Amino acid sequence: MDEVINEDIDYALRQKDFIGKLATNLDSVIGFTWGYCLPKEKFQFLRNLESLYIDELAVEKSFRRRGAGTKLTNMLIKDAKKLGYETVTLRTDVNGVAYLFYLNLGFKDMKIRDPQYPERTYLLKTIK
Repeated sequence: MDEVINEDIDYALRQKDFIGKLATNLDSVIGFTWGYCLPKEKFQFLRNLESLYIDELAVEKSFRRRGAGTKLTNMLIKDAKKLGYETVTLRTDVNGVAYLFYLNLGFKDMKIRDPQYPERTYLLKTIK
């Protein structure tokens, strides 16, 4: 499991316009998020859209539903806007709590399912 996580982090760090954010409480990390320029070769269905892809968001269980995830996401979106992005995109499970979380933040379901994981859908938010 750690190897897979390390591979994900290494991949993300090599991507164009990588943005990473941490949430802390005292001296402890309680959450993180990261994103990067959407690699068009992996996401051809977005064609001409230059979008920042939110790859990960995690908040420690005891700190959920207290605004940390919202703050992390909004900080990442703010930085994406500074870099000139007009949209942010992500993929999540339609049956998971993250789906409703992102809808509440103004993301729209693109109704495009991941061919490898049909329970996952892509969400998009315009951030002009």
